[in-house]
Amino acid sequence: MKKLVLLILITILVLSARSSFALKKLKDLSRGLPAGVKVYKYQSDDRRAILYVGEIDRRYFPTIQFKTSVARGRVLGRATVRDMIRSATKNGKNVLMAVNASFGKLDGSYAGIVHNLHIQNSMVVSPPNRYSCFGVTKSGEFLMEDVKMKISMKIAGKELRIYGLNDERRSYRSVMLYTPRFGSSTKTQDGYEIVVSAPIPLTPKYNGTFTVKEVRNSGNTPIPKDGFVISAG
Repeated sequence: MKKLVLLILITILVLSARSSFALKKLKDLSRGLPAGVKVYKYQSDDRRAILYVGEIDRRYFPTIQFKTSVARGRVLGRATVRDMIRSATKNGKNVLMAVNASFGKLDGSYAGIVHNLHIQNSMVVSPPNRYSCFGVTKSGEFLMEDVKMKISMKIAGKELRIYGLNDERRSYRSVMLYTPRFGSSTKTQDGYEIVVSAPIPLTPKYNGTFTVKEVRNSGNTPIPKDGFVISAG
């Protein structure tokens, strides 16, 4: 029997909760869907936004789960929602509802970067931004709160603050941490990059020791499957 999984877009839920404009229900799109599943089409009062809202009655689906995903299994990469559903189905999951995932960069060498908090199977894929975050615990409890992340490492007793995770390194984020979920390499153009071997995956409240494997004074360093790359501009 296939396991029932729900893919859901966290960002859309947050935006809907924070929106100040009024919404008008235009259409009920639930015809032909399983019992306990409803989908409605809404329009903002200024007609500038269309929202699709899905409702699922857990009494009909007691084993339902919320799952997040990234295109092609990594940060760098793009895929349609339909392709991601096909991939999930091939892995033995039955997708009941899916929506487009998060906001990110659409083009260039960093296309696919996620611009808000993404945690998948307890693995931190991308950091939070200035907006509230929505999450679901293993027990099914819903959470919504502002989340902050602090990443640092100690070298020879001195603490080094890391300002970003799996993102394009910019001048105001002079030190970036890249994990294997980012892609095959850092895609940077220059700077100093330290390749380390460390326990993976990167999880909330992560604390581990590492071994420096290589120090490079050029960019686009390959990311090891058993560690991270620290990149400084």
